[in-house]
Amino acid sequence: MRFWQKIFFGALIIFIIVYNIMGTVLLRTSHISEVNREIERGLSEQYSMGTALSANIKYAAYKLGGMNNASQDILAKTIQDYSIYYGLNNIYIQVYDQQNTQIFNNFTEQLPTKREELDNIPSDRRQYIIRDVGTATYLFISGHIQVEGTDFVFVYIRNISAVYSSYNQQIKLFVWLNIGASIITAFAMLLFSLWMTRSIKRLNQSTLIISNGNYSERVKITTKDEMGELSKNFNKMADIIEEKISELERTANEREQFINHLTHELKTPLTSIIGYANLLRTTDCTVEQHDKALEYLYESSKRLENLSFKLMDLIYLNRSIKEFKLCDMDDIIQSTIIAVLNSLELRHITLQADFDEGKLLCDKDLIVTMLVNLIDNAAKASQDGQIIKLGAASYEDCWLFSVTDYGRGIEKEEIGKITQPFYTADKNGNCGYKSIGLGLTLCNLIAELHGAALRFDSVKGEGTTVSIKICYN
Repeated sequence: MRFWQKIFFGALIIFIIVYNIMGTVLLRTSHISEVNREIERGLSEQYSMGTALSANIKYAAYKLGGMNNASQDILAKTIQDYSIYYGLNNIYIQVYDQQNTQIFNNFTEQLPTKREELDNIPSDRRQYIIRDVGTATYLFISGHIQVEGTDFVFVYIRNISAVYSSYNQQIKLFVWLNIGASIITAFAMLLFSLWMTRSIKRLNQSTLIISNGNYSERVKITTKDEMGELSKNFNKMADIIEEKISELERTANEREQFINHLTHELKTPLTSIIGYANLLRTTDCTVEQHDKALEYLYESSKRLENLSFKLMDLIYLNRSIKEFKLCDMDDIIQSTIIAVLNSLELRHITLQADFDEGKLLCDKDLIVTMLVNLIDNAAKASQDGQIIKLGAASYEDCWLFSVTDYGRGIEKEEIGKITQPFYTADKNGNCGYKSIGLGLTLCNLIAELHGAALRFDSVKGEGTTVSIKICYN
């Protein structure tokens, strides 16, 4: 069942239940009040009539010389004259003597043999009963009247059918009003429930559109109620999802490019290794050719080894969560120098280190790896015998690392690309091993893990300075 249907049927059922309960209580209360008024009126009239009738009987007995001389016929005639004189309308009288012998009765309807209102009537009280006789409803009130020591039972009978007829008519009217009100309410609640859930329908439609791949879809609900707030939050969620989807797509494209570049980079050294290994295996080479082939094999193997190590570092950085520790700057710089000293000495390149004393909150191994790669790139851009400067300066709450070379430099349009995986600014590779294009990517990842970024200042033909600013906060 849809939400608008739940609102519609729920509200309609509640209305019908409440309307019927309240209407029934109102009708019943009104009817009981009417009946009670009729009873109070009957009791009052019965008392007044009993008093007047007692006086008439007493007067008739006086004329006859006392109650002993008054026969039942005379008493009946006196009571009849009384009833005719007062012109009773829808009121009937019954009078009984002490032996329950009927003296007078102008009520012509058939009554039951056993009548509760005549049994054990207290001398100081009256009792009544409402009884259906035929198609009418009557109020029977019985009580004692005394005339000169003689006790009579006086029964007052009143037709109160109009009260019950009115009650039945009110019930019929209420039923028709109930039907009409329910129809009108049902129509109104249908429109109201559809109007109330229109925002949910819009939200559902936007959800379906987004689920089908259109992540730019947004909910256009500007109300200031809960649905408006829900729509705003939904749009915020959609913005974040769209951003994350775009990020995932970019990541997927980058990974695809990464794999393509990786395949290409692996193919080149493997082809060289296989070719020269096959040459040595199948051909009688001169000593010069043999040494040259071994040299190429060695260079290609070193390139492949270097590539595998860099890939391992990239995977390690992408999957690990680092806990930084305070490390001595002297320890970081000395570890870096030891790692690059041998390769620099082979090309007679001098490394000049200038650093401040102090501590840095970092991952020492990653910082050393970053500095080693930057120095390695600087060495590849330098000529034999040149100088490379390594600096680490402390100021305020930050450390500024810098690696400066005086080699070929980098074109301005190349600076924004050199941190991409497998991108090499020097396509010819004039010195050392040809760059595999992962060193600066690795350095950039390490800098990001420490809340920093690589900055390149380079002049073509004059050299390059790479700086990284790492702050505590």
